[in-house]
Amino acid sequence: MTHTLRAVERFGVTVTDAGDGRVRVEGPIRHEPDDVLDHGNAGTGIRLTSGMCAGIDGISVLTGDRFLRRRPMERIAAPLRMMGASVDGREAQPLSLRSPQQPIQRGERTG
Repeated sequence: MTHTLRAVERFGVTVTDAGDGRVRVEGPIRHEPDDVLDHGNAGTGIRLTSGMCAGIDGISVLTGDRFLRRRPMERIAAPLRMMGASVDGREAQPLSLRSPQQPIQRGERTG
């Protein structure tokens, strides 16, 4: 979970330990990530943050360790493209995501 929390912090929010295995994420997402989002071997983390990246203005680059980089990413990329995001990369990471020009409205589907 450490890689995922560090990735979330790159959006400008504050992540603190809330005890009992819980964390608290505070503040709005202020900007695109300020660096590459390295997820280590966190497959769930890369899936969650890719959705965050598609919903904000800017460009994001997501990657992982040598094991995560072997996993196919089309299952992630296809829905993001349907939302209007631009997804570039190979079959696996690293992925480059650019959000749609217009903000995505809840329940809206493009493409």
